Amino acid sequence: MGLPETKVKAQNMARVMEAVCPNWQWEHNATEIERGRISVGSHPKMYHFKMIQKSDQLIHGEAIQHSTNKRFYITFVYGRNHEDQRTSLWDTLMNISQVMDEPWCIVGDFNSVIHQEERIGRIEVGD
Repeated sequence: MGLPETKVKAQNMARVMEAVCPNWQWEHNATEIERGRISVGSHPKMYHFKMIQKSDQLIHGEAIQHSTNKRFYITFVYGRNHEDQRTSLWDTLMNISQVMDEPWCIVGDFNSVIHQEERIGRIEVGD
C-alpha cells in the first residue's frame, strides 16, 4: 500500500504507521528536514517489499507475493507541484526504466495535468 502526502515527521513515522496498520512493515521518504511525502506499507504475511531507491518524490522497490512467490517492481510517486521541480523525478524514472526487464508498475500522483481547467480550487502553477 502506498500513501502519498503523509506529511508525518520522520521521528513520528513508526508510531503513526503502526497505528494505521499494526504489524505491517513500512518504508518512507521522510527526513529530518522534510516531512514524509510517501509511505509504503506491506503486510508481512502477504508480501515482502524491499526498497531499492527513494527520493523526495518516489519510493521504488521489489515486491514478492508470498502465496505465489511472484515478484514485481513497483514505484510509488508523489510529484512536486511545479514542473521544474519534477525534472529529477522524470530523470529517475527514465534511469529505472533502462534496467527494468521484469514486471513494473508505477502508481501515484504526478501533480501534473494536461489542461489547466482540470485543476480544481487551486492557484494555477506552471505545468
